[in-house]
Amino acid sequence: MLEHRPGERKPHRYREEEEGISMADAATADVILLPAGIASAMTGRSERTLARMAKNGKLRITRTDGGHRRYRLDEISALASHAEEEAA
Repeated sequence: MLEHRPGERKPHRYREEEEGISMADAATADVILLPAGIASAMTGRSERTLARMAKNGKLRITRTDGGHRRYRLDEISALASHAEEEAA
């Protein structure tokens, strides 16, 4: 178990195999990663909803070294177009 001192941020555990590709691999691959705010704006869903979808395995995420989620553009675009089709 990772240790931390009171008052410090808890260390982030990165689970690449469960969440997607590493940030280093994303930089060399043809994958565009979006921060949660932009992904939320594109889909019309809250950041919390997107986080829940990722936790349930409906979206793959990559985490930054600081622990922030990054969503794949291709999955967010598909989710956004699906939402537009339902609205029409």
